[in-house]
Amino acid sequence: MGDAGPAAQRLGMSTWSREDLYKAIHDNAMYVFLCAGEQLTEAAIVQEFAYKEYAVLTIASGNGLDRRVLAMRGYILANHWKRVAHLLRVDPVSALYAWSELAPEDETYTLDRNIVRSPRANQLLQTYRAQLSGRPNELDTSCPTVAIALVNYNMHRHLALGLASIEAQIDDLHEIWLIDDGSTDGSQDLLHDFAKRVPRVSLVTLPHNVGKARAANVAMEQIKADFLLEMDADDWLDPHAVQIIRHQLLTLDDDIDLLYGNMRNWRIDARGSYRLTGLQKGEPVRTMQQLATYRLPLGPRVYRTSTLQVVGGFPILSFADGRLYEDVALIRELMRVGRIEYRDFTVYNRLLHRESITHQHVKLWPLFAESYLTQ
Repeated sequence: MGDAGPAAQRLGMSTWSREDLYKAIHDNAMYVFLCAGEQLTEAAIVQEFAYKEYAVLTIASGNGLDRRVLAMRGYILANHWKRVAHLLRVDPVSALYAWSELAPEDETYTLDRNIVRSPRANQLLQTYRAQLSGRPNELDTSCPTVAIALVNYNMHRHLALGLASIEAQIDDLHEIWLIDDGSTDGSQDLLHDFAKRVPRVSLVTLPHNVGKARAANVAMEQIKADFLLEMDADDWLDPHAVQIIRHQLLTLDDDIDLLYGNMRNWRIDARGSYRLTGLQKGEPVRTMQQLATYRLPLGPRVYRTSTLQVVGGFPILSFADGRLYEDVALIRELMRVGRIEYRDFTVYNRLLHRESITHQHVKLWPLFAESYLTQ
């Protein structure tokens, strides 16, 4: 990615902070965005566009995926950097599709053809980009309010991406709860910096590790938003996830206490690059037997706050001292007092890795399911 001038500079902006960006770019300069392996087939068009009055140049994808950003003036780049910076690290092509939705329509010109040659043709990522570009156009202030709760325990290696994805949609969030469960790896510093910089954040730091269920319950009674989105510290959200969720909640029946959808599963390869391994489609769950045999976890999990508070938050079971399968234990309680609902939407990204507590204790699931879901 770089300046559109004759001597294009390789900026490598995917790891930049907003401060880095302001130092390096010029407000009226035009910057072209190309990802690894991509080439412009008609470069002269971009040079010609730089002299026009428009601020953003987008191109038709040619794959039925709407459009993506190709070039952008510096002041637009700076204004909207925070919404896509985290996604540039994971999948820059998807970031460029998401970015096109943020560009002011009266300052945007769209070519009717794709002038970028790219070798990438992964069908799952194409679906991802289509979903990103299909977000609602305007925020409906009548939508239910949403809070996010994130419990962290020693996830310094992965936490920054999740926090950046929350900050990218701060305007759509009513409140943010960050709970550190006695971390010892320095990740508390990331949470403190985030809480100082970002509005509507409540930070709780526990002196000792008590397990996710107990840690999350510290915030449960204080949440004021209509619904709560539970987020793991090693996962991240699409750029418009909360906005899409809020629109889903508009048509949710009053007796539904949990909304969930689909998730993308990712891994980190030997070179440290994120690799999409598949889309985990959800399905309706109406009985305990279906819950016991579900390809867990259900996600993303969006809880009705009032019901969460009625049932007392996450149950603290005797099994594994309440430190495993807290989400399933809560879903069991919610199914006893109301209903849960699956809808076909995808806004949540789940990182699969060996450090997760669920991965470390996967052999205990059959015993848990037999003890708590089949009796």
